[in-house]
Amino acid sequence: MATKNSNLSNNTSTDQTDDDQVLFFHNKLEEAINAIKDIEIEAISSLSRLSLNKLAKLKSEETKNAVEKLEEIRKKINQN
Repeated sequence: MATKNSNLSNNTSTDQTDDDQVLFFHNKLEEAINAIKDIEIEAISSLSRLSLNKLAKLKSEETKNAVEKLEEIRKKINQN
C-alpha cells in the first residue's frame, strides 16, 4: 500500500510539473501572438501613413498643375 501511495504522490507531482510547463508555454505563445499583433498594427499604421503622404503629394502636384493652368489661362486673357 505504501508503494501505491508513493506512486500516487509522484504522479501528482509529475502532473503538476506538466501543468506548469503547459501553462508556461501557453503564456509564451500568448506573448508571441500579442507581439505579432503589435507588429501587424504598426505595419498597417505605417502603410496608412505612407498612403496618406502619397495622396498629399499627389494632391499638391495636382494643385500645382491646376494653378499653372489657371495662370496660363489668365495670361491668354490678358493678351487679348
